[in-house]
Amino acid sequence: MVVEVRDRSNFNIIGIGTSAGGLEALKIFIDNVPSDCIHSFVIIQHLSPDYKSLMKDLLAKNTTLPIFEVVDGVTIEAGSVYLIPPKKNMTIKDGKLHLMDKPQEHDLNLPIDIFFNSLALEKKENAIGIILTGTGSDGTRGFRTLKEEGGMLMVQSPETAKFDGMPYSAISTGLVDLVLPVEQLPGELLNFLDHPKGGTDTEMLVWNDEGSLMKILMHIKSCTDLDFTLYKRPTLVRRLARRLTICKCMTLKDYLNFLYETPQEVQIIYREFLIGVTRFFRDQNVWEQVENEIVPKLISQNSETKALKIWSIACSTGEEVYSIAIVIREVLEKANLKFNVKIFATDIDNESLEIAGKGIYPESIIADVSINRIQKYFVKKDDKYQIREEIRRMVIFSHHNIVSDPPLNKMDMIFCRNMLIYIQPIVQKKIMGYIHFSLNLNGYLVMGSSETVGDLSTVFVEIDRKNKIYRNSVQARSLGGDLLKYTDSNKQLSIKTPLGWHNSRKTNIQQKMTEALNLLLLEHLGITAVFVDDNYDIIHALGDFKKYIEFPDSGFSINLLKMVPDNVSAIIAASCRKSIQDTSVLIKKKATYFKGTTKFSLNIIVKPYLVEAVTGKFSYLITFLEESKVNVESSEIPMESIDILTANRILELEEELLESRENLQLTVEEVETSNEELQATNEELLASNEELQSTNEELQSVNEELHTVNAEHSFKIDELNSLNADIDNLFKSIEIGTVFLDNDLRIRKFTPEIKYHFNLLEKDIDCPIEIFSTYLSNANIKEDSLNVLRTGIHFEKEIQNNEGIWFLQRILPFIDNYGETKGVVISFVDITKTKIAELQYRNIFNLTALPLWEEDFSGVKKQIDAIKESGVEDFIEYAQENPEFISKCASLIRVGDLNPAAKKLMNIDTKAQNGFSFRDESMVACFTKELEVIFNGGGIYMSAQRKVTLNDGGSKVIIIYVKFPPATNNYRNIIVSAVDITELQIAKNDLEKVNNELKQFAYLATHDLRAPLTNLIGLTSLFEGDNLTEEDAFIFDKIKQSTTRLNETLDDLIKLITITKDELEEPFKINLVKEVEQTQEALQAILDLANGKVNVNLQVTEIVYIRSIIKSIVQNMMTNAVKYKDPSRSLVIDITSLQVDDFIVISFKDNGRGMDMTKHGNAIFKLYKRFDTDGEIEGKGIGLYIVKAQLERMGHSISVVSEEGVGTEFIIKLKNLK
Repeated sequence: MVVEVRDRSNFNIIGIGTSAGGLEALKIFIDNVPSDCIHSFVIIQHLSPDYKSLMKDLLAKNTTLPIFEVVDGVTIEAGSVYLIPPKKNMTIKDGKLHLMDKPQEHDLNLPIDIFFNSLALEKKENAIGIILTGTGSDGTRGFRTLKEEGGMLMVQSPETAKFDGMPYSAISTGLVDLVLPVEQLPGELLNFLDHPKGGTDTEMLVWNDEGSLMKILMHIKSCTDLDFTLYKRPTLVRRLARRLTICKCMTLKDYLNFLYETPQEVQIIYREFLIGVTRFFRDQNVWEQVENEIVPKLISQNSETKALKIWSIACSTGEEVYSIAIVIREVLEKANLKFNVKIFATDIDNESLEIAGKGIYPESIIADVSINRIQKYFVKKDDKYQIREEIRRMVIFSHHNIVSDPPLNKMDMIFCRNMLIYIQPIVQKKIMGYIHFSLNLNGYLVMGSSETVGDLSTVFVEIDRKNKIYRNSVQARSLGGDLLKYTDSNKQLSIKTPLGWHNSRKTNIQQKMTEALNLLLLEHLGITAVFVDDNYDIIHALGDFKKYIEFPDSGFSINLLKMVPDNVSAIIAASCRKSIQDTSVLIKKKATYFKGTTKFSLNIIVKPYLVEAVTGKFSYLITFLEESKVNVESSEIPMESIDILTANRILELEEELLESRENLQLTVEEVETSNEELQATNEELLASNEELQSTNEELQSVNEELHTVNAEHSFKIDELNSLNADIDNLFKSIEIGTVFLDNDLRIRKFTPEIKYHFNLLEKDIDCPIEIFSTYLSNANIKEDSLNVLRTGIHFEKEIQNNEGIWFLQRILPFIDNYGETKGVVISFVDITKTKIAELQYRNIFNLTALPLWEEDFSGVKKQIDAIKESGVEDFIEYAQENPEFISKCASLIRVGDLNPAAKKLMNIDTKAQNGFSFRDESMVACFTKELEVIFNGGGIYMSAQRKVTLNDGGSKVIIIYVKFPPATNNYRNIIVSAVDITELQIAKNDLEKVNNELKQFAYLATHDLRAPLTNLIGLTSLFEGDNLTEEDAFIFDKIKQSTTRLNETLDDLIKLITITKDELEEPFKINLVKEVEQTQEALQAILDLANGKVNVNLQVTEIVYIRSIIKSIVQNMMTNAVKYKDPSRSLVIDITSLQVDDFIVISFKDNGRGMDMTKHGNAIFKLYKRFDTDGEIEGKGIGLYIVKAQLERMGHSISVVSEEGVGTEFIIKLKNLK
């Protein structure tokens, strides 16, 4: 078995650009790439800058090729896939990928274009670009650059793309080589790369089959009328070789047959040959020179005519032409001048001219055109830009072949950029002659960076060598004038033989050897030779030429026929004409020639050379041999005997011929003059044609607009019909009588339900409403409607009909689409059920013993909505900082109806209730609670305590119950119920007074008992250690225990009194770690006895609180844990803290005895509750009570979780105090 080892050093780099829908397309593409592929793929996808790309992991499931997310400077290796990272642009240089940050200031970033441009410069004709699904036009500009360098372009077929914007944009350039479904692209790509005769082999195959090549070019000409035989062969060969590879043709003859069988291939190959690559403001330095130097000079030169004529040759799709127009417009605007500017844009490709005429370009042009110019000279249409009409009108587009069609004339500037480089040199010279003829004196020529003016360097003065800008310094006298008159004397004339182009590749040494050999042969063989043009003017002479010629007696001439004898001149002229006809070398033997008394017998050899293929101009090499034998295959002309009479006749004929030539010259000049006039007429016709085209476009645009308007009208009519049907059905379905009146109160329309109010029929439309009787009582329709028309304010009132049915009559102004009042709409809504319910409500309201009344909170609602809109989020905080807001809201509440029970409660009569307020400054906290409910959106039932000031000066304390509606309500007529708790409040106040007196008594009693108790403890200590009898010692111990218990009881009593005191310490920042450490240090002795360990893990280490409370909490929790330790194991106390929302949660967890929460859970925080059954644990059961009482007083909480035999955890929730 033979295993093929592929050369991995010879791999290609393929750029793939995609956007929306790209992941799916890439997975299909990669899935169809074989695992042994040696070529590398660089993927440029539009990625979100806000998320990490998962492309690498997702694509790895579809291939075994290594996939890398690019890092700056990475070297591309064979058989790999490289992905652009987010927020980056990427280029390639010297086989490495380079990253740069995506620019922040541009809205439109084109990473695919950027990479394709660099790939084209890096790989030249070996570059390959692929565009897959995506929106927009990214990649289109890069495709143009790839094709300009001869690269290969492939696109996913738009029909298979999830988003077809990018594929369609790329295809519209006409440069794409293959358009296929994404799954077929890898196979065709590898077929192209692995073609058995790829690259140089295919190019040599094309070079070596001249016959098939000419047939291909002729076939293209017959199909497109475009002659590419004048194009440079290397260019044609490279592009033909690529098409052979793409079309899988092994020979040029195969491709010729493919052309015959596939008409669309002709369109592809001729567009390949045209190389229509252009863009806006290409080569920025050139345009800066044109804008700053050239155009201002042209404006100055044409200041009298105020007209400019510009010609853009080979304009392609128009980007360069519109660039010219924009620059000229900007220069004129800057100078505040108005010129008649006509820019003639010509090309041989009708498809390109059609694109140029529309002036619509992809959004990728933003990379070449500044934002200011985009905004000023372009209109955004979907994802494309269209040139504005004022710029479009400056340009005249026309089909024109610069080689075969007459040139335009009287141009101030000509742009001919990057066209001549593709044309044969001899045709270049003809085109340059036409350009010279077309340019005015001091007109400017702008050429491509690789082009020159050639032999016309004496005619065109170089203005800017780098940017290839020239000025015409010599006015052309006629079309197709003799170029040799302007050539440098040291330049050789390029000639072509009838057998084909003569392409001299000799080196300088070979040329010198040839010249030496020629001189040696001429000298030893006595040969004389002379070069003449088609007018027989001498160009060059070799050998002893003077022995055969005589100069005229007067004047000077370089015409050969005038320097030789008449009989010889006739022979020479006849031989030259015959040589052109036969396209061969001719020999005239034994021509007799007299010079003085000397007689010569000469053999004359004439050889023609084609100088210019298009115009058919020839030059001739004439050789004189004195009876020499010439070893040349040639046709011979028999020698005639010429006597004196014949010679004279010849002279007469020559004179006639000369006269005919002069007449012909005059005729030619007249024809040239006529041609110029025709050319001017042609330009006028072109301009007229352009105007007609513009008019036609405008008419077409108007027609399209009319079609659009018509379609819109049809759509609107359908909508109106549908709307009318909806309204008719609505009128029939609703049970609301409605009538529409105009400004004169005439009936326009009405609903069927109106029959319960007016006796109306369909025929009553357009009749005044006042002539119809109504079933309603107190319905002043006319007066009320006129009032609504006059004020524009809607009107409502409740009325009854003759049958006692209640209706709500509404009259609203009818407003049309223009905001004008065009009548009124009167509707009658049946509210009988509502009226009955209202009556029932009033009965309940008045008869119930529960005090009820209505309050209007609408003013308060507006105030609260206003502060919410201003950004207030915490109402309580706002109320504390703005106490006047509470008072303002209290003053805005209005009290409505009170039922008898409420009037009795408030001790007021009916007349005094209006303006009555139930708010009192002493109840600010309760009222603030009500306002907070409204601020938070209402929708809940609440109670609040109020102090009411009565009309007689007295006051009552009540508890009100109210449900505030949701925030969408207007908060009018809020029903409030109340309970009088005045007597309860008085009793509460009395109890609080007594309680305070008891607290004061207890406090004084404890202090009064503390002094004698201290003395008693001191006295008992005196007896300690004395020799006491057993009975005395027993009595002494009992006294000591009693005094100790009494002292502890007094301490506990003081603590209980302290937590009920109204005054509290000021809160400040407390270090929890420090408090725990100090308490642990104080309790270390009892912790050691319990073999205890304390684990501290405080995530929150600081709190703003009252220190005595924190100290009490820590001490009681740790003491409790020690007291209730499990004797069977060492004590472990875990103290933790953490932040949960706004709360600081502190936990004290131990592994002590625990307790049964079902038995003791409800009593654990009660006073004097202890849970040891044997009484061995010290304490009176007030520690937990004190901790809970302190926390609840601060609005905070403590909870417990315990399990018997496992341990206990106390959880304390605190907030920072302000």
